[in-house]
Amino acid sequence: MRRRDYRSLLLKWFHSNSIERREEAFQKLSLLPERDRIDLLFSLLEDPSWYLRERAAQRIATYGERVIDRLMDLLKGGVWFTRAAAALALGELGLERSLPVLTELLKKDRNRTVIKEVTRAIGRILIKNHRDLSYLDQFEIREEFVRRLNEYGRDLRAGLGLRSD
Repeated sequence: MRRRDYRSLLLKWFHSNSIERREEAFQKLSLLPERDRIDLLFSLLEDPSWYLRERAAQRIATYGERVIDRLMDLLKGGVWFTRAAAALALGELGLERSLPVLTELLKKDRNRTVIKEVTRAIGRILIKNHRDLSYLDQFEIREEFVRRLNEYGRDLRAGLGLRSD
């Protein structure tokens, strides 16, 4: 089977009503060349299915530095659910380099799902990089972050040195 045909088949499987077929598509991704695999995963970040976006975000994060710029670009516009999925992937990735874009989004975005995923991503990045909340002072969002953390990331509080009320 040609690469393009195989990619089309996987896309069809990803949009199947069968969860088993979707899982099989994720397992078969490794048969594609890496560039095609990454491109396909990024296309899934724009899919209406949260299940596909979440799984794609987790997979994308495994590619490390190679995908950070594309993820940060997705935060700058587009559909809310794509911004939320990109934030999820950046949180999984855990690289400090994404904090300026994430903190800017926390200040400006009004979508609750995006705010939730951005808050959780910032928290994960701080924890992974052994940073305390004072690190956020340079972005002028510490108070906003703590307020959002109380709403969307109570499970992250202990890792950030905050009491879990």
